[in-house]
Amino acid sequence: MSTEENYILGFNHGYLIGKHLPALMGIVNAVRSESGYIAGVQAGGKEHEREKRELELARLKDRTQNRER
Repeated sequence: MSTEENYILGFNHGYLIGKHLPALMGIVNAVRSESGYIAGVQAGGKEHEREKRELELARLKDRTQNRER
């Protein structure tokens, strides 16, 4: 498996870990490694967090707009 394929596999796994096992993601983020797979896992977890914050912000904006009406 190529380095890029390992990264992509790790990214997908990290996204799912971040979504379903957020406590484990904290442990994974503490790992220091040169592995493309681990870098992908960490990036996937961060992407899930970013999307989660973005969704929450959209909900808050929607709630605020509904109150102003």
